[in-house]
Amino acid sequence: MNNKTQKVSPWDEYFKKTEELTKKAEALVKERITGTRKGLPDQQNYQHSFRVRDIVSASHHWDDPDYDLFIAALLHDIVEDGGVTFDELKELEFSDRTIELIRLCSHRMDIKDSTQRWMLMIAKLIEAKDDDAWRIKLADLADNLAQSQGLSLDNRRFMIEVKAPLLLRLANVHYSAHSKLRDEMEKQEKEIAKQWRYVVTRWTESYDYDGLVDDFAVVGSFEDRGEALVSAVTETEAFVRTQLDVKTDWNPVVRDDASRESFSKPNKFNKVIFSRSASRKDTTGYNSVYVFLEVIEVPFDAVIDELLFNTQECGYEIFRFFEETSKEPKDKDMLFNLKRGRKQPTQCHLWQKEELVDGDLDNTFDVIQTFSEDSHFSRRLVKCKQCGQLYLKEFYETIDWVDGEDPQYLTYIAVENQQEAEVINKVGLWEFQTFSPRINRDYPKGKPKKIYWIGRIREEVV
Repeated sequence: MNNKTQKVSPWDEYFKKTEELTKKAEALVKERITGTRKGLPDQQNYQHSFRVRDIVSASHHWDDPDYDLFIAALLHDIVEDGGVTFDELKELEFSDRTIELIRLCSHRMDIKDSTQRWMLMIAKLIEAKDDDAWRIKLADLADNLAQSQGLSLDNRRFMIEVKAPLLLRLANVHYSAHSKLRDEMEKQEKEIAKQWRYVVTRWTESYDYDGLVDDFAVVGSFEDRGEALVSAVTETEAFVRTQLDVKTDWNPVVRDDASRESFSKPNKFNKVIFSRSASRKDTTGYNSVYVFLEVIEVPFDAVIDELLFNTQECGYEIFRFFEETSKEPKDKDMLFNLKRGRKQPTQCHLWQKEELVDGDLDNTFDVIQTFSEDSHFSRRLVKCKQCGQLYLKEFYETIDWVDGEDPQYLTYIAVENQQEAEVINKVGLWEFQTFSPRINRDYPKGKPKKIYWIGRIREEVV
């Protein structure tokens, strides 16, 4: 009896091995890349890896697959986010080509600065001249852009204005991921433009023998960021031409575009994105004129009034401008009255402390009512456990998808009763900061924590 051994073709063996490695890679990604994408609780992190694989594989015809490339695209984050080493990948029998592509697409995790990490990886890709690695990075960024709604505005803009154009220029790969990245970049640009508007302000300081005269003005409000920047530059030049150049016996005009503290003092929820200044002094040094132009980013639907600014620091000039330009007075309703002449919570132990420190607000309150709540914003009516003083508490967190240290802000407005809290709760994020007395608990990124009272007036002991 002859026993005949059934022959297996090399192609059958190859496809069987490839299928095994693909299933192994899929299981590894699901197991090791855990959690949800920041700001998108319904999106599992590992799903990003599958989408990148799909974008890459879509560029290949069904009869010309590149499984090493497809598996590498699926595993492109496995070292950075999954904690898997390259030696472990080799032990799992992934091909040398797959591992090399993963290496080219992975950051050096020993480098702390995220921007530096990314730039070094790009330098590595340039040196390698590997088209497949560029394909993976293009697909990676395209999907990150498509899922960027939960990112901070700065991060989204960095991706759109720096990362995407740079990759599109460097990657000499013209295929589906290239066009997909370009489409996503244009789409995100349009979405961001709908969320924000840009206010150009001018602050003028005039010094003479009689003292200092300050003047504030809103030059314009723009939906387009570029138009706002152009306006700030041209307004500065116009002021120089009409107000400073005519002073022919004064010292030459000095222009200063250096970074400095804002003069118009937008409140902490708005952001100065550009500034320009110019000044001129007479030969005696007693007379001088300074002009400061700023572009401030505000929510698209924000009302352009004094509430956009920190009037605790520079209120008079700002109030004067809006009073002079307002066509009709503000309604003197209950909300308006609640901002003035408010009762001070003198009986509360927090009021009586000379200085608030970190920990004073922990385990201090009972929750009476929750008005709104999600992972990045909440408002609650709370009561001090020691004295019974009521506070309307707001928690606000800006999304920063870099290192987990998202800026957080807590505000406690002292209120007399639940009705008062319900009325104040109706206002938006920015107007909320106009009520006092209040406690602000700020955890800004990269800066010391601050806990302080706003609107506390204490009698001096004689």
